[in-house]
This record gives sequence, C-alpha cells and structure tokens, in this order.
Amino acid sequence: MTESGYKNLISSFLLSIVCYLQFTVSADAFSLGAIEVKSSFDENFIAEIPVRVDGRNGLQVFIGNENDYSRLGIQRDKAVDKLSLHIEPVDKDKVIVRLSSIQPLNQPSINLVIKATLEGGTIIENYFLAVDFQKTLSLNLADTKKSEEVSVSQTDQTPGSLKPVEEKAEEKVVRDDSGARIEELQNIITDLRVRIKDLEAQLHSTFQKLSYKTERIFIKNLKMGDKLKDVEELQKVLKSDPSIYPEGVVDGYFGRLTRVAVIRFQEKYASDILLPLNLKSGTGFVGPMTRKKLNNLYGAKILLDDGSESGITYQISDESSVEANKIKQLIMSWEEDWEAKDLEKYISHYSARFMSKGNSLSSWKEYKREFNDKQKWIEISVENIQIRREGNLISASFIQKFKSNRINSMGRKTLYFERQGEEWKIKDETWNRDIPSLTHPYVVHIYSFNRRNAAIKTINYLRKEGFSAYESPFNLTDKGIWYRVFVDRFFSKSEAEKFAKSIIKRGYTDYAKELELTYAIETGIFESAGDAFKEMLRLGENGYSSYPLMVCDVDRCFYHILIGAYTDSEQAQPLSEELTDNGIQNKIVQP
Repeated sequence: MTESGYKNLISSFLLSIVCYLQFTVSADAFSLGAIEVKSSFDENFIAEIPVRVDGRNGLQVFIGNENDYSRLGIQRDKAVDKLSLHIEPVDKDKVIVRLSSIQPLNQPSINLVIKATLEGGTIIENYFLAVDFQKTLSLNLADTKKSEEVSVSQTDQTPGSLKPVEEKAEEKVVRDDSGARIEELQNIITDLRVRIKDLEAQLHSTFQKLSYKTERIFIKNLKMGDKLKDVEELQKVLKSDPSIYPEGVVDGYFGRLTRVAVIRFQEKYASDILLPLNLKSGTGFVGPMTRKKLNNLYGAKILLDDGSESGITYQISDESSVEANKIKQLIMSWEEDWEAKDLEKYISHYSARFMSKGNSLSSWKEYKREFNDKQKWIEISVENIQIRREGNLISASFIQKFKSNRINSMGRKTLYFERQGEEWKIKDETWNRDIPSLTHPYVVHIYSFNRRNAAIKTINYLRKEGFSAYESPFNLTDKGIWYRVFVDRFFSKSEAEKFAKSIIKRGYTDYAKELELTYAIETGIFESAGDAFKEMLRLGENGYSSYPLMVCDVDRCFYHILIGAYTDSEQAQPLSEELTDNGIQNKIVQP
C-alpha cells in the first residue's frame, strides 16, 4: 500500500469516529472491549480482545469477511488472512479472544474487523491499528469504535406456517448521561486529530527510510544460452558494480555480455572462486563456487518483508500421483518377471544406460542369467514402497524379501528410474542387506536461514524441481530462530547420504548433509493425492510448512502429511500444542 493509501486509512478512521456520534450508546451487556496488542512491529502478531457475555453461552467470534468490511465501508487487507483466532473463557461473564500470526504482519497500519454473535445478537467492530503496534499507537478505545450492533427477536411459528422469522433492529436505550458522553467523544476526536497528524509524519518518515531490497538467492547453475528469472536476478546484481557489468543490460538472457561480466566477477573474487578450483582465469559459468560468493554478497538482504513472497508452493499434482502409480506397477511387473526367471522381460525394465557398481546393462544381464540358473525356484515379496522424485529421476525404495532353494534374504532395495520417451526405465539400483527400518528417521539438510521468507523461496525452487522440500524452525539460543530447509525422509543413513551427494553433484546446492531427526508432527493420512493436497493447502493457509511422505503397498499408496523434523518429541511438543490450539488435529510420530 502507498503512503497516500495509509493517510486515506487514517482519514477514514477519523470519519468513522465522527460518524459514531450519530449512533446511540449501547447499554447491552454483550460487548467487545478494547484490543490489547502485545507484539511490536516485525514480531509475530499477538493481541487480545475481552468480550462480555453476562453468563450466556454460545458465543461465536470471527475475523470479518469481505461482506463485513463492505458494510463498514472499509477495504479488507490481505494481511488479515495471516491471523488465526481462538476463544478462551475467563469466567461466566467474560471471554478473551486471542489473535495471533506465525509471522510478522509488517503493515504500518491495518483495519481489523471482528464479528461476534451471541443468542441472536451480532456485533461488528473495527479496530484500527498503526505502527508501532505496541508503542506508537492503538487508536481504538473501548467506547469509540465504529460498530454495528443488531439484536434479533424471534416470534413463535405455528406448525405449517413456514413463514420466515421476522428480523427487527431494535432501538437501543439511551442513557441519561448521553450528553456528557457525546462531549467526551468530541474531546477524544480533537485529541485524535493531533495524534493523526503526528502519525502521518511518522509514516512519511518511515517510507523515506525503509529500503525494500530484493532478496536474491542463487541456487541453480547458470550458463550461456539460459533464459531464466535467475539470469535476470544475476544481471541485476552484476549491474550494481559498473566495473564488472558496465553495459548493465537486464533482459533475462545469458548472452556474451553477461558471460564477460561473470568472468570479471570471478576474477575480482578469484581467491574465493577460482583458487579453490585451481583455475587462473574466469570461465563465465555460474557454478557452485560462483553462486556461493554471489549469495554471500547479495543474498537474503530484505530489510522489510511485505509478505509478497511468503507463500509456499504446496504441489502434489495429479501428474505426480499418476507417475507414482506407474512406478508401482512397474515394480510389480519387475518382481513377477524375476520370479518367473524370464530374463528377457526382466531386462526390458532396465535402461540401455543402466550402470550399477561397475555393471553395464550387458554385464548385468549376464550376471542375472548365471544367478537365475543356480536357483530352482524364486519367491520375491515387495513391501513398504517409498516413491520420491529426485530431479529428473524417480526413486523407489522398498523392503525386498528373497527366497529360493539356496538363499533366504531380506533387505532394502532401491530402484532409480529415468524417463525414456513415454516409459520409465531402471537406470540404477542398490541393495542393502541390513535389517530394514519401517520408519524414515533421516532427512537431508540443505540450507539454514535467519529469515523465513528466504527459506520459503528456496523451498519453492526445490519443489518446482521435483523435491519434497520443507522448513523447520530451530532455536539457536544466542542467535535466535533460524529456519532449516530439509528434503524428504529416508529409511537409512546410507540412503540419505547417497541422495545428498546426488543433489550436490547435479548442481542444486553446494551443501547437503544427512541428519537423524526421528520425530515429526502428522496431521493426517490420505489415500487420495487430491485430499492430501487439500490438507497441505489448509495448513499453508494457516502458515504451516507441511510435506507429504508417500508410502505404498501392493494395492495402494498413502500420503502422510507431516510438519517439521525433530530430534525428540519434546522439540515437537510446542508446535503440536499450537496446532491443537488452532483447531488442527495432530500427533507426534516417528514417520
């Protein structure tokens, strides 16, 4: 919102106070009190509103919708959607409405409309809040709010009459001291005029001082010929140094001028970029070392987060569900062909580019021929399949039980599929004879950020690349809250290690490390990808970063919707309790 927009808000609020003089004062015991804001600017929003119920039951309180705002002639700000609300009884006559957000609202001012209903009566109150929430100004007063209050009386209906209940706005009784009350309101308005002028000056000063810097986090390798949003961001930061990019062309295309600018950048910071790679001159390729230096110089520098990039991509597409089912069916066919010792059909499941532990497809086929010839019969069972996308590959990890006249073994088999035309073929496979775990205690740590929006930008990038990425807050006692970005969950340390090495090798990150974080919070298990997506969307609307863990058996797949990754259940407990307070059922699990 512009500076003039905030001034208009202030003016409209003043008008609302003047208009209040046209309303009579309510003597009804059902009332909303003054809001008490307990947070400051750039902190998670926390506020309380007392409600007088006079011993009655059935109170319902809501944050105003578009219609409620319209009735009061006020525009509804999107920041309101970040708020959650719950009711806490104090005694038979009083209730506290608690409002909170899990991230700062960072709005210089906001109109907060609250709607309350009790036994047919409805109150709609507008609370106008301005910077600093706690210290600068809270304009609303217990008896000076723009409000609309309606009491509904109902008449008995005779059976079969089916006439609508007559609704009638009852006039409120004016107290004897109304004249004094109006004089008091006029004094308040005079005082507010002075305070509003001060506030306008503060807002003007704030807009002059705040610097809205664009946050740039370079995650992907860039090269000549690329035409991406990341190239445009690269050109912008290179342009900031005329000695590196004097032409300053920002068109999103990685052409000759951009390459020359990258070479200049690499040679300017040769000790950090070229020396570790034993290079004497720049290459013009934006790889891990160049990206690391770019991020050190230009990454995560937002001074004020307006929430414009705070939305997480919660994508479980129908396509991904279809592909998972295809992979599951391929595994079943692969198992049947192996059991039948049909070598040609078995090998048809493998890519011509198959390579595993030094075996090419031809040597693998010969090895399997010799192995099968030694077995009179073979029985194989596949259980607990976990399917995940890893960039342009899909991995399927499962418990494999193998029995023959000579061998009886059990372990963890992982098949890596690559797309060839319209089909998926096995490019690699691994086998671990250790007793397989039925849980997924390991995660891969990618990044840590001290600002949540930086973590979310990375999550969105990784999710678009096909990875199940998510964030989990972590309290570093001396440094405050940091947001760690993780990818997926894994059965074993070796599986997580392999994934970490792979994601680095393919240029998605400079750092990836397996961690054992056994616990998570589970909000539901779904058979339908669509239902799982709706759950993630619901959590996202409430500000929570969730992720799916898809586990299949022979007949069907299940989506476990999880939040966070924790060392023990005690670490997960505070967030679990917060979810419960917000009406979201959950349990702490070892997924």
